[in-house]
Amino acid sequence: MDPVPEGYEDLLVKIRRQALIIERLATEFHALLMVMLQKKLVTLEDVRAAERRLDLAAEIARAQELAAAARDIETLDSELDAGEAA
Repeated sequence: MDPVPEGYEDLLVKIRRQALIIERLATEFHALLMVMLQKKLVTLEDVRAAERRLDLAAEIARAQELAAAARDIETLDSELDAGEAA
């Protein structure tokens, strides 16, 4: 078996903490949203429209990440080609 890299356990603990924080925030957001709906401060249509905007923003962010990764791969590829030619 491969040895566990240094700092791996710390990274796992950090990731677990972040997951717990995100879960807690989601729960609190859900409760707040339910109260706002109940008090008619927002409508279900408003919530769905906001959800669609968030989904679109997430897709745009993913596309930007993929484009950046593709650029990085092309750069590395050209550097490798240049290194082999030398």
